Amino acid sequence: MRIIDAPDNLKHRVLLMTIYSGGLRVSEAVSLKPAHIDSERMLIRVEDSKGAKDRYTLLSKKLLEELRLYWKVCKPKHWLFPSTRNPEHSIDTSTAQKIFYNAKNKAGITKGNGIHVLRHCFATHLLEAGYDVRRIQVMMGHTALSTQGKRNCLKPFGPRIGWCMPNPLSRSPKMFWNTWAGTPTGWPSQTTGSFR
Repeated sequence: MRIIDAPDNLKHRVLLMTIYSGGLRVSEAVSLKPAHIDSERMLIRVEDSKGAKDRYTLLSKKLLEELRLYWKVCKPKHWLFPSTRNPEHSIDTSTAQKIFYNAKNKAGITKGNGIHVLRHCFATHLLEAGYDVRRIQVMMGHTALSTQGKRNCLKPFGPRIGWCMPNPLSRSPKMFWNTWAGTPTGWPSQTTGSFR
């Protein structure tokens, strides 16, 4: 995507890529912490999303590679995307919106309003690939079918799921999820800063 590739700033590029790759709301993306990245199971944990519910979404191999490069260069501590002025706080949503608009202008794109369009693209690209709307809704944090339109309802997921779904950023055809719970591994440790 031209918008994601447009920023010269590594943090800005990775922020936009994270929103698109995980189908995240901007408020969810700016609230991410390094511990929310689970590279072993290729998942991103989203805490306290809309409706005060936690969930997991996709982590693509490409995004993980970019996150690892970003971590080596920027060394984020508490927040994955800290504020430049005050690293004790995350960047705010208005800053993320400005990053999006700057990237959009640089890429010469005129369609789409606001950073939320990246989340819409995530869902659209999975739907176009033929994946079930209910599975996409659960990943995006929608609890009611009426949120995105009434479709065929599937049995809700339990604590373990076993279905395949590609990440829009991934070149590999399928990505397999095994479980919802567990400790993130493979991502830099909060205390040591090394990869597990």
